[in-house]
Amino acid sequence: MTMHKKKMPALLMLILCLAGAAVFALPAAAQGDLVYFNPEGGRYYHSFPQCETIRSEYHSLMQSLPESRLTEEAYSTLMRCNICFRKETQSPQAEGAQWMEVVYWNPDGGRYYHTRSNCEAVAAEYQPLMESLKVEQLAEEPYCGLERCALCQAAKPEPDRVTYFRHRSTYDTAPEGFSADTAGLYTAGVDIVPGVYTVHLGSGEGEIYVFAENGDILHRFAYGQEGSASFYLAQNMSLRLPEGCTMTGVEHKARFQSVYEKTEIINARFFVMVECPGLQYWVQSREGCNGSVTLYSMDAENGLAQPVHTELDTGEPVLINLQGGYDTFVEFRDCIIWPAEAGEG
Repeated sequence: MTMHKKKMPALLMLILCLAGAAVFALPAAAQGDLVYFNPEGGRYYHSFPQCETIRSEYHSLMQSLPESRLTEEAYSTLMRCNICFRKETQSPQAEGAQWMEVVYWNPDGGRYYHTRSNCEAVAAEYQPLMESLKVEQLAEEPYCGLERCALCQAAKPEPDRVTYFRHRSTYDTAPEGFSADTAGLYTAGVDIVPGVYTVHLGSGEGEIYVFAENGDILHRFAYGQEGSASFYLAQNMSLRLPEGCTMTGVEHKARFQSVYEKTEIINARFFVMVECPGLQYWVQSREGCNGSVTLYSMDAENGLAQPVHTELDTGEPVLINLQGGYDTFVEFRDCIIWPAEAGEG
């Protein structure tokens, strides 16, 4: 017996096809945003599998996971990577901006913008010339070339004000309020979160050691008086905290007594644009000493490149340019330092 198939109406066929497509699309839609983690001992989840905090040899181990599953017991202990997530949430329009609705600048030749018109970096005679502009205008001409002032950048938001994403280094991920004063070894990703940390030096002599993951010494910082030294600790890098010292997350404030006066530094290490204003400086040796200045890019900080070292053995001032020195560390030894020019704004 021959069976005859009935033809399906065209409209009904179209409806069924659309329904089928919707069914097959459901799993992708239901899974939501993906995050990535290393199932072989990874402690963090990331927004993409090639995050710069993940060593290249671990990239192939990364597995995806719907973000909604992070509440499940198997994944609830994973911690959020602040490096790759902060990069994704940064607003380009507010890049370099403070937690402010307006910033201030000098339209008569000023190179910096400030969170207040009477910032200490602006000489008194120029303060009446300061004008305000909206934060979002920093992405537009002629304001996009302005650099942020490292002195007044740390303004805090008022609870009832509209806030903007404040540009900070993507490496500045130490938890707010973190403090440790117990001597010993601190390993990033195990004892502390990777990030920039400042060691507040005790009154005696001592040495700070920073180690690579394989145990090699990356930095040896000897000190003989109170002061501070900041370092970046990437995943699995370690810092040995000496007795009598305290370690905190880097503080967003200038370490100089004044940006206009000469400052004598025996030994200090600063995170540029955060602790050390991004200016041009004259630097010379302290009397009777052979001083030096060393600049570390982030690669040099991690042992992947050589730092730029300058000996101050001629007795003459040397010009050091720290303008725009984001994600850079500078180490001064036996120096006298002062800005190359008083700020006109």
